[in-house]
Amino acid sequence: MRFAYSIQASLDAGKTWKDHAADPHGTKESEDTAARLASDLLDTAYRSRLDADGSEPIGLLRSFVWEGPHPQGPPAATASTGSDTQWDSLQKLLSEIADDLARFEQEKREADEAAAAAQTAIINARSRLEAVALSGAQANMPQVMIAHGARRSREWVRRLQDDQGGDQSQTAHLRAAVREEGGTWNAQRATEALRGAGHDVDQKGARALLRKLAAEGAIAKAHPTSAIYKPAGT
Repeated sequence: MRFAYSIQASLDAGKTWKDHAADPHGTKESEDTAARLASDLLDTAYRSRLDADGSEPIGLLRSFVWEGPHPQGPPAATASTGSDTQWDSLQKLLSEIADDLARFEQEKREADEAAAAAQTAIINARSRLEAVALSGAQANMPQVMIAHGARRSREWVRRLQDDQGGDQSQTAHLRAAVREEGGTWNAQRATEALRGAGHDVDQKGARALLRKLAAEGAIAKAHPTSAIYKPAGT
């Protein structure tokens, strides 16, 4: 049977009604009753507004269905926002959005965990590279061979050797303390950790060591404008 229909929308709680922009009126062949068709048309229009970008309010909707190809006389059936079928549509959409959000949050957690693991691996590999390079230098291996094997410059090798004394030892102790203890680090905490390891370091020296660890990626600022650091990847 052929039905004529009309769909209207209201954005002021039913005070005024306008044709629904997406599908204001038309005709449809259906084996359903006029009442079923009115409900289905309303569901479709309601879902289209729920799926929109949210820039406009959903408002209220109503549908009218006439038996025959023309909207003549009183409608054979009507449907309006507020019935159980509309709440079912809204509940279904809420569930879909909640599922999407849960999936995105899980993907972010997995990405954060992978990034933290990669950062830890980088720090460990960098420490091992430095230790092996220093071992080679102590065994009088030519600097050019060390630099070539480490994919670094000869200046990097010389700096490692220059730092092998006090500063390198302090850096290694502070790096290890940060890795083992975690949490946030400022100059005072770094000074206390280094003095506990037997180094005579003031807060100025501790700040320089924290900046060095930050430059090599072992730690990162807890806040862009603060001098407080945390282990990288946390």
